[in-house]
Amino acid sequence: MEGVPEPRPGLRVLYVEDDRFWRRRGVENLGRQGIRVDAFGTAEEALEAIGGPGSQPPRAVVVLLDLNLQRGRMQGAGFLEAVAARWPEAPPPVIVLSVEDDFASILPLASRFMHSQPRVLYDYQNKRYGFSDSPDSIASSYERLAHAIHLAHLEHADGGRRFVPPFLVGISPEIRAVFRQVRLLGAAGGAATVPVMVLGSTGTGKEVVARMLHFFSQRSREPFLAVNCAAIPETLLESELFGSTKGAFTGATDREGLFEAAGMGTLFLDEIGDLGPPLQAKLLRVLEEGAVRRVGATREVEVRARVVAATNRDIAGLVADGRFREDLYYRLGMLSISLPPLAGRTQDIELLATSFILKRMPLAGRLADVDAGEVMEVLASQPWPGNVRELEGVIMKALILAGAEPDGRLTADHVREAVRSRLDPAAGLPGDRLARAEQAVADLAEAGLDDIMAGRRPPASLPEIDAEFRGLGLAWQVTRALERRLGRETGRRRRGPTDEEARRWFGYAGASSYRRWKTSR
Repeated sequence: MEGVPEPRPGLRVLYVEDDRFWRRRGVENLGRQGIRVDAFGTAEEALEAIGGPGSQPPRAVVVLLDLNLQRGRMQGAGFLEAVAARWPEAPPPVIVLSVEDDFASILPLASRFMHSQPRVLYDYQNKRYGFSDSPDSIASSYERLAHAIHLAHLEHADGGRRFVPPFLVGISPEIRAVFRQVRLLGAAGGAATVPVMVLGSTGTGKEVVARMLHFFSQRSREPFLAVNCAAIPETLLESELFGSTKGAFTGATDREGLFEAAGMGTLFLDEIGDLGPPLQAKLLRVLEEGAVRRVGATREVEVRARVVAATNRDIAGLVADGRFREDLYYRLGMLSISLPPLAGRTQDIELLATSFILKRMPLAGRLADVDAGEVMEVLASQPWPGNVRELEGVIMKALILAGAEPDGRLTADHVREAVRSRLDPAAGLPGDRLARAEQAVADLAEAGLDDIMAGRRPPASLPEIDAEFRGLGLAWQVTRALERRLGRETGRRRRGPTDEEARRWFGYAGASSYRRWKTSR
């Protein structure tokens, strides 16, 4: 794949598929994406190819597994069981493939393998999406699959401790065009620092695109740092971006800013349209000179990070009104990507909803099945002003509602209720459902914080963690989980984490982000 970092030497992709048609198509089309595939007709053959009993955990194997195998004694679920039993500490990642959305079969597997540590089931993909007679459609489907293979390999090879971005979900012409742009522009920067501007409405996935641009670039093994320019007061944002020297202002210390900390990686500036004129001028100088001057310093420091900027505002209108510098606009917009609203790519809703159901299914406690046809029909009929983020919030709440039912079945009624109450996320939940929702969110929040502190997830700012649960109207549970976790990790010190602990756990901004966030709760 053009622009994709080369996989580590010795990477093996094992395709377990008993149907000769799919097996041949997979080998040929993944080969065109730069992925070498060894195909097997039975699970037993693939298992032996990975390694026999007592062998070392494979570090360079990704398995593509047909869920409904007809040949051999071992079915798809049996293969997952065998892999987990043979290498309980580090099983190879498995991407499960199926021709149909058989939720009754997929959900038990996802519950057992996708949400455990270490994970066996990395992803689920439906083979029929995009698999028409159109060569372009076929290529698009295998682009997505090749991307998932690379992500699974990177995550597994580094023990889940490196940055592993999400990827764009969809088969619509609009999102496929975006995917092609991401691959092209990701590679276009090379070692140079050519910035990219990502435009789109709230919730369309601008940060996902920024992370993918990083992944597809030569900088993919360097840091990816993100900052929301609208969430930090401008007096503090300057020192966050450019660093500071001791005594430059009250409480200032000698520390590098995000430009320096990003090194040869990527710095994502979200909500760039909210920058004030002074910072716009300083940012322009950094982009033109390739150097920053820390607040209070007299010398400049060379920086090589690539800037990806994003905004949901009409940036051209801001320029016309004199509220955004024209020279900065042209500098940032040399390369640009515009994201379509979800209402403009409705054929992707089914794929997105399926991915969110699998990702968020722990919110239901026990999810036994999904009335897929009716659920997708209701989802497809909505306007989605909040775009993909709103869709995920509706799915999250519908799962909580389904979890309160005796049969654990997600129905269209749950989705309708979630849609009705989306403007007031806590509305419509009776006492027992609310208690269940609170406990589910608290467990997930604490698990996420635990993963960050243990190094299983990269550091993230507290507002980003908070945003995962904001759509439920129960984000305050993150605060409770945070206090419990920090109490255990810091020996219940009254003042919370030290600056170094906060930075290690919650990203570069560290303690300052923690204090601002907690004050705002």
